[in-house]
Amino acid sequence: MRGEALSWLRVARKNLERAEACFNMGDNEACVFWSQQVVEFAFKALWLASGSLPPKTHNLRELYEPVRDLIGQLDEATLSELTPFYSASRYPDVFSGVPEIHPDTAKRFLSFAREVLLKVEEAIRGNP
Repeated sequence: MRGEALSWLRVARKNLERAEACFNMGDNEACVFWSQQVVEFAFKALWLASGSLPPKTHNLRELYEPVRDLIGQLDEATLSELTPFYSASRYPDVFSGVPEIHPDTAKRFLSFAREVLLKVEEAIRGNP
């Protein structure tokens, strides 16, 4: 396995810790941002582990489609819904202000990020 893949996976795991901490503090907007980063970094780790360079994109569907067979089916609607929060949670001009995130939404995205990271970690462990 390429060393870069492990580096991306370590940062994905750290991003999950950040998302969880933000959720526990009630910072739902930051939780969603870090959840998006978990998924993005996990996918990029999987690309690297499979011997490919990931594209320079934050679009989770674009990162997922080529590696779908390695980790199985994910909720693609959630991938599409989560993608814009890379920008929307940090740049107030994307949606005319940073959108307020309901705790249930943050919890759903956090749970999804955990699911993706676990699937990617399993796929990488099974792919020496």
